[in-house]
Amino acid sequence: CLFNTALSGEPLTSSLPQTLLGPNPEESLSLGVRARRELLTGAGQPAPLVCRLTIPEQASNAWDLQLASGPLTNLAAGDVAGVGFWARSLDGEGELTVKLQKGSAPYQGLVTETVRPGLEWKLHWYAVKATEAFQPAQLVFLLGSRAQRLELAGITAVRFPAGPPLAAAEQVD
Repeated sequence: CLFNTALSGEPLTSSLPQTLLGPNPEESLSLGVRARRELLTGAGQPAPLVCRLTIPEQASNAWDLQLASGPLTNLAAGDVAGVGFWARSLDGEGELTVKLQKGSAPYQGLVTETVRPGLEWKLHWYAVKATEAFQPAQLVFLLGSRAQRLELAGITAVRFPAGPPLAAAEQVD
């Protein structure tokens, strides 16, 4: 459950490299009392650290059980934000929603994508141009849609500031 910075964009945090969650992800992520998290390392994984999540039962709402970052750097209108991660289900099919959102009510989403991982690792990557400021932004994984066992790895969030190099980003939406 480690949030990384990557690619050539400016990270959503103030320095490189730095996790968005601080030095101890287990203390930084809200997960819910009934879910279980294991941090795994080893060969054959898509990233050095893998977060295995066991959700024993469906929550009343998907957002009742979530992994959430703390506040991230502000996104300005015109910035392009990218979110990427590897995911797989240990049960054959899982479901989660990744959301890059405003860090305060009404928690409007800049990126909101539902992912249904299978047994094999798959990289998921989303990029979108902000049409308004997100001050601050927050990265959230909504996990409570069903009982399931998921693994997440290599979670990445980057910011590409608005400006001439982003002329091609007009097509990113």
